[in-house]
Amino acid sequence: MIVGFLTGGDPVTGMGHVFRCLALAELLREAGVSVVFVMTGDEVAAALVRERGLGPMLCWKDGPLPDGRWDALVVDRLSSDPALLATLKRRAGRLVVLDDTGLGHWVADVAVNGLYRCPVPRPAGSRTVSVGGLAYLAMAPGFAAQPFEVRPTIAALLVTQGGSDTYGLTPSLLQELRPWLARHPDVTVHVHTGPAFHHDAALTAASAGLPVVQHRRLPDMAGFMAGMDVAVAAGGVMACELAAVGVPSVLTTGEEKELETTADLARHGGAVDLGRHGPDTGQRLAAALDDLSSAGRRRACSGAARATVDGQGARRLLDLILGRG
Repeated sequence: MIVGFLTGGDPVTGMGHVFRCLALAELLREAGVSVVFVMTGDEVAAALVRERGLGPMLCWKDGPLPDGRWDALVVDRLSSDPALLATLKRRAGRLVVLDDTGLGHWVADVAVNGLYRCPVPRPAGSRTVSVGGLAYLAMAPGFAAQPFEVRPTIAALLVTQGGSDTYGLTPSLLQELRPWLARHPDVTVHVHTGPAFHHDAALTAASAGLPVVQHRRLPDMAGFMAGMDVAVAAGGVMACELAAVGVPSVLTTGEEKELETTADLARHGGAVDLGRHGPDTGQRLAAALDDLSSAGRRRACSGAARATVDGQGARRLLDLILGRG
């Protein structure tokens, strides 16, 4: 059996698409299924696939589609041209789209929206199996399996905006955290930037004089997250990975689509939702961190986060991809 992945990642679209496809591909490889990647993003995304050694890889940006037929094809690109998907559907035994919020959602055999709802009504004649919710968000199984301990005080604070930080918010968040950090001199800030991060000069300037440790390539992301007491993060895949580990999180984003995810996590008590980043974010961020200074408050948030995101979405997706669900 051959399963294809059509996906990509860059500083504009982010890296969440690639990382969740990698999580699915790892599980497929464990099941003895052959995997082929068709990459539409830049070299950084392609390099991630090569590093994992996950089978052959084709690159496609413009022009004719590369040759290929698959028993199942997974398309993870947010919104794809319905005509393109119709062409791909003729080449695949089963076409699966992830978080497609456009009309293409209703072209696929299976449409799974783990992060973003599709606002387009089902057209007449569509037979798409459509499912959604955080239960279907793909991530490596290690996040849910990672033990997490709520410690008495906050000593390690994670600041991240995912694999690319499209809007360059990480430096701004560090500046906004300065007054709070001045009141909490025992806290170390761990800044995580992904492979497509390109705001290094601004980050260096914002870090000056602060107790900051920078992390870019981590071999064990789940284990790293488990060493944090609180996280300040965006609302994409990484926010859900933090929830699966059980890290209490304060969420703020520059991406309109991610507001759905931040609201979902906060609705169940698994995070504090500050909404879209704006002029008053710094003040509200400090108040949220003060609230989470209570170990009891963090323990409740941690438990709610793990109950909201069980980290088994990749296995549920695997059943849909292979026609078992």
